[in-house]
Amino acid sequence: MPLISLSKEELLYLDDGLTLMVEVDPDEPQKHRIGRSLAPMAVSVATGDLLLKLGGALVYLADEGGDEKEIELDEEELWCIREVSQSNAVYFEKQVGLNIKIKIYRALLQMYTEEVLADADIITGDVTEDTPDEVRTRLDVFRALEDD
Repeated sequence: MPLISLSKEELLYLDDGLTLMVEVDPDEPQKHRIGRSLAPMAVSVATGDLLLKLGGALVYLADEGGDEKEIELDEEELWCIREVSQSNAVYFEKQVGLNIKIKIYRALLQMYTEEVLADADIITGDVTEDTPDEVRTRLDVFRALEDD
C-alpha cells in the first residue's frame, strides 16, 4: 500500500469532509446510513478504518509535532479522499485541496506502475536491449507520468 504524507490542515480538511458510514441490518430497506448529516461540510462517507487512520495521524501531529505525518492508504481509501478534495479548497489559509489531489495521484500512479512492472515480470533494473518493445513503451510512459 502506498504511503501518503499529510499536513495537519490537510488531515483536518479531510476529517471535516467525511462522515462515518455505518452498516445496518441487511433486512432493513437501506444498506448503509450515514453517521451525521452531510451538510454543511461533509461531502462523502468513509469507513471507520479510514477515519481512524486520519484521526490517528492528526493526534500524532498534535502530540509529537512535525509538519506532516505519513499514513498508509489502500486504493479504495485514496479514491475516497480524492472525492472529498476540492481543487480550490483553502483551509486554515493553506491550499489543501490541490495539494491532496497531487499526493493522491502520485500514490495511485506509483501503485499502478508497480502493478504494470509486476505484470511484466521484470524490475526496472532488468531493462536491457533484449526487453520487448511493448514493455519498454509501458515503462517509458510511466516514467514520464512520474516526472510530471
